[in-house]
Amino acid sequence: ASAQVGRAADAVEILLRALDLARRTGDAPGEARWLASIGEALWRFGQPEDAGRALNDALVLSRKLDDVELQANLLTLLGRLHVARGQTPRARECLNRALDLNRRLG
Repeated sequence: ASAQVGRAADAVEILLRALDLARRTGDAPGEARWLASIGEALWRFGQPEDAGRALNDALVLSRKLDDVELQANLLTLLGRLHVARGQTPRARECLNRALDLNRRLG
């Protein structure tokens, strides 16, 4: 178990370095995608609250960038996260918004 925790921490550290590089180079689309990856990793590694923050930060940035595909993916992840946490109304809201965006995408 200890080795697995260490690998999880290493994975998140690598993602955080990539996020930092995207921020320092002004790569906003990269920043949004790295935040999404960090959120997904944190969720998988049992840190749902931190995951939710990263996913929400990515969602805010993806809206500023008008990246509808990323928004739909993030809303799906957030919906699944809310389901896992027993937050059905919030899950339904996220998943319905994701569905609407996916319909717009075709």
